[in-house]
Amino acid sequence: MSVHAQVKRPYRNGSVWTLAFIRMKPGMDTAYLTYLGGDWKRNQEAHLAALEANEDKSDAILQRVIGDDQKQMQGYRDRAEIREVLGGRLAREIVLEPRP
Repeated sequence: MSVHAQVKRPYRNGSVWTLAFIRMKPGMDTAYLTYLGGDWKRNQEAHLAALEANEDKSDAILQRVIGDDQKQMQGYRDRAEIREVLGGRLAREIVLEPRP
């Protein structure tokens, strides 16, 4: 006979956040914010819908939303002209209340 005890924790895991620390280059605010409101936003919304999917599905969505590998690489080069990535963090929110 096996006995499994349920662990009662005073917290539950919340949302997972990806934080990027970006420095916009002088005079490039509008260019970078236009990118965020366009391609970046579409890419994020499409990937949120496919987080549970496999890598092939994720790649297909990225190709459909942003374009082929060549277009994606050009986008990285273009953004290097208007911003500098300082770093990033992956964090999980902890909600200080037990799971219902």
